[in-house]
Amino acid sequence: MNKSASFFAGGLLVGALLASSGFSLFLRSQKGDGGSQSQLVLKLGHGLDTAHPVHVAMEFMKDRLEELSGGQVSIDIYPSSVLGSETQCIEQLQNGSLAMTKTSAAAMENYVAWFERVHEAISHGKGSAEGHGVCA
Repeated sequence: MNKSASFFAGGLLVGALLASSGFSLFLRSQKGDGGSQSQLVLKLGHGLDTAHPVHVAMEFMKDRLEELSGGQVSIDIYPSSVLGSETQCIEQLQNGSLAMTKTSAAAMENYVAWFERVHEAISHGKGSAEGHGVCA
């Protein structure tokens, strides 16, 4: 596999992880409170500086999410490795204390087997990744 395909695959995995984690937390909060009007706050941790374009895009995502949800869903962003290294953020994501993270492809290489288990669980009709370290 060439370098650009590896970066694409890594980015795709990170994007899928972010989307599925945020969505599963949102659904879990809807089940837990009976659909009441309480606010859902997602935690996003990353190692980038606050001036980095990706962090600026995350701030835009936060603002749009708050706007589109009418203030019902928000994201607390923790930049500059405040919550730990990329590997520590991935581990926090797995145990449910962090909703989203942005990592490099290099940090993800130790988790390929974990993604394969999640994919198998979802693609073989089990319907969710519960019990595979994705949903707490």
